[in-house]
Amino acid sequence: MLSVLRYTTARRTQSSQPDRRLGRSLGFVNLLQRFLDATSDVADQPFLTTPGPNEGSLTFGQVFHRADEFAGALSATGAETGDRVVAQVDKSTDAVALYLACLQSGLVYIPLNVAYTPAEVG
Repeated sequence: MLSVLRYTTARRTQSSQPDRRLGRSLGFVNLLQRFLDATSDVADQPFLTTPGPNEGSLTFGQVFHRADEFAGALSATGAETGDRVVAQVDKSTDAVALYLACLQSGLVYIPLNVAYTPAEVG
C-alpha cells in the first residue's frame, strides 16, 4: 500500500502541448509499449520480488494489473496527459506499479525521498 501520495498539477498552455501524432507517425513507440511488447508472453512469470519486512512478489500480469488500478485512480482525480505526479513512497512493488501507471497515462512521475519531512516537501 502506498503510504503517501501527493498529486500536483501543472497545466500547460495549448500552444506548448506536444504533438503526439508526430512521434507515432515517425515510428516512435513509448517506453511502456516497448515493455508491454517484450513481456506479452510471460504474464505469469515473476517480474519483481522485494526482500525485507515488506517482502512481496509480483508476476508481470499482476504488476500491469496493479498499474491499471493506479492509472484509473489517477484518472479519477482528474489527472491529464502531461500532469505531474509527485509521490513520496517507500521502495516497493506498488511504487513500480505507480511508475508504470504514470507511463501508461502520459503523466510525469516525480519520486520524492521518503526521508523528506512535510516542511521540506510543502
